[in-house]
Amino acid sequence: MVAEELLSVLQCVINYVIKTDVKTGIRVTVIAINVKLCCCAVFSKMVLFLFWRCLFVCCVFMLLLFFVLVTLIFGDTFLNNRITLGELENMHIPDGYLSLSFAIPAFLITLFFWIISFKKIKLTEQQVPMMGLLTALFFAAMFVNIPVFGGGTTVHLLGGAAIGLILGPFAGLISMSIILFLQAFLYQDGGLVVLGANVLNIGIIGVFIPCIIFIVLNKLFKPKTDGLIATIFISAFFSDLLAAISAGVQIGLSSTPLSIYGLRVILPTVAAYHSVIGIIEGFVTVILIMTLLKLRPDVLEKSPILGKLIIFQDKAKREETHDASE
Repeated sequence: MVAEELLSVLQCVINYVIKTDVKTGIRVTVIAINVKLCCCAVFSKMVLFLFWRCLFVCCVFMLLLFFVLVTLIFGDTFLNNRITLGELENMHIPDGYLSLSFAIPAFLITLFFWIISFKKIKLTEQQVPMMGLLTALFFAAMFVNIPVFGGGTTVHLLGGAAIGLILGPFAGLISMSIILFLQAFLYQDGGLVVLGANVLNIGIIGVFIPCIIFIVLNKLFKPKTDGLIATIFISAFFSDLLAAISAGVQIGLSSTPLSIYGLRVILPTVAAYHSVIGIIEGFVTVILIMTLLKLRPDVLEKSPILGKLIIFQDKAKREETHDASE
């Protein structure tokens, strides 16, 4: 990247030498100004390049440090309760773990988001098959359990960030709702009474939050390749972690016979488990989106979220300029 910028600087200088007047003084002045401007541009791009690399490395390091600290502090809790908390590790809350004081409001909130999503959803011809493909992909991915901490404790991918960023939050919510509905009715993976709470955690928080994080970071930094990878990773990680924390808070505050553990046990447990899967989810989401960006940019260009990337905005501006010149 830096070598290409330096090459463009030299080419820029040579072009100015050829196009300037015969007067030597004016030519030297123009070259000096141009070299100064080009060097500033190269320096700023180098700073941004290093910033995004350092940010990505720091995020991964902090996540690993968080994981190690939580393990050291609450390690005995995990080992003592890994069997009794087994139903809570996979993010799908079973019936009986959530009191109606949480289940009913969660369903009403989910119902409100369902209504809004069905009204707001807009998919192009390319996005309709992509929605079916991603729904099937993460429906199957949720059955792939990844062991953490040993002793039979497992977690799985959610896919909310990937679906939300590619298709938009409204289509993402509908897609995740279909997955959770089928899992609850066909495989008893998650309760029916608490279906609204599961959709709230995985389909709303797990989809809308990464979209919001991505929009904010994209607007602040306007990332390209390296920055884009860090932005996608951060969005996907917090999608998983915040969805798990939301489920942990609901269970920890519920007063039911099965909810025998308080927030002190449940919250660090789910946070630690899903900080691990959050890192994996971040890498999977980055690979999926960067692959689509290379092979099917037309799908991402129409996305309400990824369509705001600077690479697509620059392309739209070039097309508008080309049309105007014709």
